[in-house]
Amino acid sequence: MTRPPLITLRSIYIYGEAWDFGEMVDNARGVNCGQMNLAGTGLGAFNDRLRDGALGGGPFDPYYHQGLVTGLALAPNRIEPQQGGDGADGQLRELLELTDWVRCESLHTQGVTRPC
Repeated sequence: MTRPPLITLRSIYIYGEAWDFGEMVDNARGVNCGQMNLAGTGLGAFNDRLRDGALGGGPFDPYYHQGLVTGLALAPNRIEPQQGGDGADGQLRELLELTDWVRCESLHTQGVTRPC
């Protein structure tokens, strides 16, 4: 009978929420693991901007706010977009903003640390 491989620290990936709030806000008790401090550390965190850019809106926004994967580019609804304003021009502005959110977050996960 063969032994199962040992679990090493390199084989475990810890992923969590990296919010900057409460008594830890703005690194009040030393450098915390907020999203702004994780670049280059090898630690991962849930990213609200990537989620909101892909789906549109946020967790407390109306259901009809669209994003990249919910039809804003190819099947926009007739309801005013979250940020862009009315009509096709507003939807284009919203689409460009959300695209930047997703593109910038992709760059950060690839180790690019320049501002977007």
